[in-house]
Amino acid sequence: MVLESEPAPAPDPVRDKAVPHPQRLPRPARAPGRESFCRSLTDIAEHAKPQDELTVRLRTTLLAFASETPDNQEAAHHIAVLSTAPPQPAMRLCLSRSGLSLGQVLLSADGCPVPGSVLEEFPDLNQDEWNAVMHVTGLVLSAFETEPANAAGRLPHST
Repeated sequence: MVLESEPAPAPDPVRDKAVPHPQRLPRPARAPGRESFCRSLTDIAEHAKPQDELTVRLRTTLLAFASETPDNQEAAHHIAVLSTAPPQPAMRLCLSRSGLSLGQVLLSADGCPVPGSVLEEFPDLNQDEWNAVMHVTGLVLSAFETEPANAAGRLPHST
């Protein structure tokens, strides 16, 4: 006999059959690498440390989370945490050479056609869904940026 106060059993997780690569499967919720990487992103949003320290920590935790494959090492090499110029300084996750915000780059790609390589892997993906992926991912990245004082309450550029 089941008591009414007992919670219902958790539903079985939904598996995404379109994800054939093991490295793209979700990581365990409490994986130490994931926890450290998430904390390094939160530190950017909290402007918790100097930008050089935030950059080193971001790169290190990214590789601990995603593994030290050549493509991940290359990507880590190209990212940095940079401060925007006064009078409203803010920390942003950027491309190290150009200083462009990763979130803003992704948001500007919203509406671009789905790349052929993506369609090969996900043939049922439509343009509206691709736009949602680009838009939401850009907003997620932007959420980890420190907001300048005059931008509080505003969302980043959207189409």
